[in-house]
Amino acid sequence: MAIAPFRDFSLKLLAIIIAVFLWLSVTDERIIERGFEVPLEFENVPGTLRIAGDPPDAVRVRLRGSADVVSGVESDDLAAVLDLSGGSPGRHAFDMFAGRVRTPSGIEVTSVVPATVSLVLEQVADEP
Repeated sequence: MAIAPFRDFSLKLLAIIIAVFLWLSVTDERIIERGFEVPLEFENVPGTLRIAGDPPDAVRVRLRGSADVVSGVESDDLAAVLDLSGGSPGRHAFDMFAGRVRTPSGIEVTSVVPATVSLVLEQVADEP
């Protein structure tokens, strides 16, 4: 059986043109990075403790992703979260890593500043 390389040539050419177009559109996706000031939220504070002093209310983050996705992000879409459920009285330092920042899907957190947040937790006084 002989192979006919030019059989259905127009369909083969069309398939190659479509493949090249798709490849160019996917590889041309621009990746950008933007900075945001993100509110710092405290979750699961034990009922017997409270945060003393003046804790920071925000951290700065840098996000990376496709231009279409990152351009649509607002500070309200983001949050840096500290889970204090295992907290005890005293001074605590919490590492601020990318996993503590809630972001829309398709976005990568590249940095968080400050890298460490210090909090003082104190016992709530019993009221008489």
